[in-house]
Amino acid sequence: MLVNENMGSAAQVAAWFAKESGFATLVGDITGGSYGGPRTNARLPNTGIALTFDMLYPIDAHGRPLEAGTIPHHFNLPGLDALETVLTIIRS
Repeated sequence: MLVNENMGSAAQVAAWFAKESGFATLVGDITGGSYGGPRTNARLPNTGIALTFDMLYPIDAHGRPLEAGTIPHHFNLPGLDALETVLTIIRS
């Protein structure tokens, strides 16, 4: 499965499930995350700093939050995109 930082929400869950279940090998870059319930805005007291975060905090089998994205099995090779990386892996 080709993945990158633009994958969020349902696409994030599909990539996570594919990796965790062994259904597919992920190639590309860390997914965008953005899964864990409705996005919420909050301001830190006494600072005025605003944060946007998912309300829930689901994690994968390794304790990594789904909000932080799913790490692929293979990152893009230098100078190649995900499809070119896959084709290189297949050739080798």
